[in-house]
Amino acid sequence: MGKPGPKHTDVWLSYIAGYIDGDGCFRWNESSPEVSVTNCFPFTLHQLALSFGGTVLQRAHKKKGRTYFQWRVYGDAAIRLVELLKPFLWEKRPQAELMLAIREESPGARREALIKQLSSMKQIDYKEGP
Repeated sequence: MGKPGPKHTDVWLSYIAGYIDGDGCFRWNESSPEVSVTNCFPFTLHQLALSFGGTVLQRAHKKKGRTYFQWRVYGDAAIRLVELLKPFLWEKRPQAELMLAIREESPGARREALIKQLSSMKQIDYKEGP
């Protein structure tokens, strides 16, 4: 077993929430929730894996020809992470809340509609100012 990650203090959770607000993604794949973060710098992603589980993958960007890294966590570990971070999220709090609502919903049309809504939240157009 690897060394433990940073303790779950409010400072650490605030930092990670900001990191995920900027570079993270909330998905519901088939029957499993997923939280992922993609970045060119692996250090924080490895700290996420130590702290919350999941894996860090190294990838090569085909068009840009550079290396990037992706951390992913699934299932119950993803839900626990969302529950911990929700109070600290700004941009992606609605996605986090929706992910938790999907988990509570029984399989069926309503759940599928919520999953579709979560997916559509990734297509935000920020052309207009605040």
